[in-house]
Amino acid sequence: MRAWLRSPDAANPNQPPEYGNVAGLLDAYLARVKDSKADKTYRSYESIIRHHIKPRVGALDPARIT
Repeated sequence: MRAWLRSPDAANPNQPPEYGNVAGLLDAYLARVKDSKADKTYRSYESIIRHHIKPRVGALDPARIT
């Protein structure tokens, strides 16, 4: 998220964010790390994100999170 917030997309309010919301950002993260993590680790990450993070902050705009 920090990298995205420093990106030109976050700085340009006229261009919609690549991810749209925190849920999209997390989905992109999971896709990026899937092949580099052990299967059990990946499943743990996915479960935590699906059950705990997305229901609470998934619909938020990543640029608004501090």
